[in-house]
Amino acid sequence: MKSATHSIPLIRANSLHDLGELFKEQNPDIHALIASISAPLDVQQCHQDFLPEATLRSLIKVFGESCSPQAFIIAIQHACKTRYIPSVIAQLSQYGPMTVRSALEQFNEIISDHSSGARLSLKHFNGDDWFVRDKEGVCEDWFKYAEVFSVIFMDELVSALSGRRHWNRYVTLRSSDMESFITCPQLAHIQFFTHRSVTGIRLDASILNTDALLHRYPSNHAAQVLRPIPIQFVPAFKQSLQPYVRMGKLPLSQASRILCLHTRTIQRRLHAVGLTYRDVIEEIVLERAQDLLLNSCLSITAIAANMGYGDSANFTRFFKRKMAMTPSQYRCQKSAKAGVSRDRR
Repeated sequence: MKSATHSIPLIRANSLHDLGELFKEQNPDIHALIASISAPLDVQQCHQDFLPEATLRSLIKVFGESCSPQAFIIAIQHACKTRYIPSVIAQLSQYGPMTVRSALEQFNEIISDHSSGARLSLKHFNGDDWFVRDKEGVCEDWFKYAEVFSVIFMDELVSALSGRRHWNRYVTLRSSDMESFITCPQLAHIQFFTHRSVTGIRLDASILNTDALLHRYPSNHAAQVLRPIPIQFVPAFKQSLQPYVRMGKLPLSQASRILCLHTRTIQRRLHAVGLTYRDVIEEIVLERAQDLLLNSCLSITAIAANMGYGDSANFTRFFKRKMAMTPSQYRCQKSAKAGVSRDRR
């Protein structure tokens, strides 16, 4: 099994919906937007848990390219101040009083529950403390927009937690071609250093040791128990493709485009654990079909169409090959067992 570093980065699906709010002022063609970021066609109606991080990267890139650097910064700052930061601080308030340092450390744990590709930490370099974001892809066209988003978010989070708006900001950026962003008036309070090894904000001990201001956005809800994000390659690969298999069979070439992974890379990683791409897709289709048979009133014909089969006969042959019974027999058998279990209570 490959290590987590060779996995498919996943995000919780609501992260894509939250970021999609940036487009509200632009009144975009939603179907064209969904297609341009390789999101599932039914992403607005479905309630899947996870999506590939590549969809989020594409969304931030499309938004960044659709407006000026200044408009991009203003939109991100507004979203952070009105949505993202209040939500984060409300979650942190569940853990009781803490310092800014402890709050940032706790936040780094929280964010990993929402994105398996997010790596933020507090690090000590050459006598200074830094709030650091470590992200691969600096040569990709989405990276600079995501980096600006991260810097604005990190800056706003530290300011909100500490209550400090006026302090010397020293920020390192991995991207080199950032002049159009760092010269905008909205970021004039930050001293930038480009083409560095990590994205980071230097923090003084006086800020880190301050009591975190968590009372501004108290949480009225118990801590939410989230289903863990898969980090090993095969489970993450299956989760990343599940929303797309809903729309029908998924060719390897299309999966490659969705995940931004070469087809040979996918095949090689699956081969390393004794699987083929067809094996994985059939597992996804079978699991989805079983769920629909047990938890919906859809006919066999409708379920077959949902799974991308032109007729129910082909679907029935596939299901029988996998389960040694027809879909109708499976539904009846499981329904009968469920009825017996209820009667015994």
